[in-house]
Amino acid sequence: MSLPKCLGGHIEDIDSLVKEMECLEEVSDDVKVVRTVTTSMAMGLISSRELIDLVYIKRFPDNDKKAAVVVKGVDHDLPVAPKLVRGKHFVTGLIMEVVKLGDKDVLEIKHIEELDFSGNVPSKVIESFIPSELMGRGSTLKKNHKKLEKIRAK
Repeated sequence: MSLPKCLGGHIEDIDSLVKEMECLEEVSDDVKVVRTVTTSMAMGLISSRELIDLVYIKRFPDNDKKAAVVVKGVDHDLPVAPKLVRGKHFVTGLIMEVVKLGDKDVLEIKHIEELDFSGNVPSKVIESFIPSELMGRGSTLKKNHKKLEKIRAK
């Protein structure tokens, strides 16, 4: 069964931690149940994770360059895909807004994420690797902002 790409279909193209994403259920235009598969991290010490989340997208009618996303892990009867570990998001939030910085448009990201990695990952690996990975993710999203604008323009 092929499910449609989710949340505009371009997250995998611009987020370095997302390998694939698909909508399992569309509750409304703004609320979806989403399955996300992450890339492996820490040079393969942390294997890919599969996350099933309820995602709420807040759009701002007066500012089309701003969006807020709230994510909460949910239980789902979809079996875990082979070679993946089912992780779980606790309440997570993200606000993205294109702002002017001098004469440039830049993507400003405010992100709070709490994730249960599950599986047998030593806490030392998580504690030493994840902060730099998340900072790199923000840089990748900002860098790929222009790429997303080009994709949307097509």
